[in-house]
Amino acid sequence: MAIIREHCQPGARRNPTGWLPQAAWPEDCVVQWGERGIVISNDRTRQTAFFEAFPTDPTTFIRGEGASIPEAEASAFAQFRRYLDCPEHLVERRGYRNGAGLCISCGLFVSGAFEPLPDPDTSGLLGQALAGDPEALAKVMLDVFNHEVSE
Repeated sequence: MAIIREHCQPGARRNPTGWLPQAAWPEDCVVQWGERGIVISNDRTRQTAFFEAFPTDPTTFIRGEGASIPEAEASAFAQFRRYLDCPEHLVERRGYRNGAGLCISCGLFVSGAFEPLPDPDTSGLLGQALAGDPEALAKVMLDVFNHEVSE
């Protein structure tokens, strides 16, 4: 049986019915769940049942979502099986600068897969323009390209 977080123990606030995970999670895997998790995206916010697992082999974070907690657990466990069944984790940065990466085969998130990249230098005019400063961008465009930026 997995390690169940205190707030999800049978009889606890989040688990008054005493529900227990049904999947064969490893004994050293920490799990938690809830009926009303919040999901925020660019265009909307919604609530969903969720199940979160923190396995140690591989060391990662898994979140499953569904109409119910058992559905969310099934989704999370399917992700876990996909990670375990991956023949070889081929990890790419995929935009992460903090050293993390994703397996291109199964989607496994791996923290510490790479050396972190340095933060971009935003001290100079070009750095400020690249960081999104509209005044700096206008000056760079005018100085470098002799092109005036219109809004």
